[in-house]
Amino acid sequence: VSQSRYGHIWLREVNSQALQCALANLDAAYTNFFRGITKFPNFKSKKHKHSFTVPQGCKLIDDRIIIPKFREGIKTIVHREVNGEIEKMTLTKSASGSYFVSILTTQRHTPADKTNISCGIDLGIKDLVTTSQGIKFKNERSTTKHQKLLSSAQRRLSRKQKGSNSYERQRRKIAKIHDKIRHVRHDTLHKITHELIKTNDVIVMEYLNVVRMMKNHCLAKHIADSSWDVIVTGK
Repeated sequence: VSQSRYGHIWLREVNSQALQCALANLDAAYTNFFRGITKFPNFKSKKHKHSFTVPQGCKLIDDRIIIPKFREGIKTIVHREVNGEIEKMTLTKSASGSYFVSILTTQRHTPADKTNISCGIDLGIKDLVTTSQGIKFKNERSTTKHQKLLSSAQRRLSRKQKGSNSYERQRRKIAKIHDKIRHVRHDTLHKITHELIKTNDVIVMEYLNVVRMMKNHCLAKHIADSSWDVIVTGK
């Protein structure tokens, strides 16, 4: 049966391995749902980020990624050295229109030396993490810092006609602000967790019911800005 008969001619624009990988991910999602491991799979709307995975035939040569149907390569800003053997690549287009590529590699890691140090950590609003040794990590509060700019951009969006070009341009500006907030938050969390793991063998923390605490309207915004749920669940 031809793809054009059902209006799916656009499937030819990508390589067959990417389509097979998407079907494999869908099958795994349904399998985990029926086993009671996860919730029912969510529909991926085209209004949010787009992504696809290339499971084979991908290379990184100098500053270009080579994937099927892009043999001439796609120019990329490589912000960190890629070590090991490349297994697959995932290309993502964010809501702001930016493109990212995540590269999965296999390599040998040498275990770090033991420090024989244990510590307990306490989560807070002013100081995101306080250790039992008295070390404090500042809470960057990325959402609070950008709240004025974000509110102004959202008010401008509310005055635009939905579906117009000006609406789309303003929507992208808001998406870029959200990207900035997310990147600052992730950078802070990665630096804190890396420092704690590097200097301690055992880390102990209290269990917090973040979902229940978020129902407190006086603290919900600050807790969400601090990403306690990411720290507690380790996502």
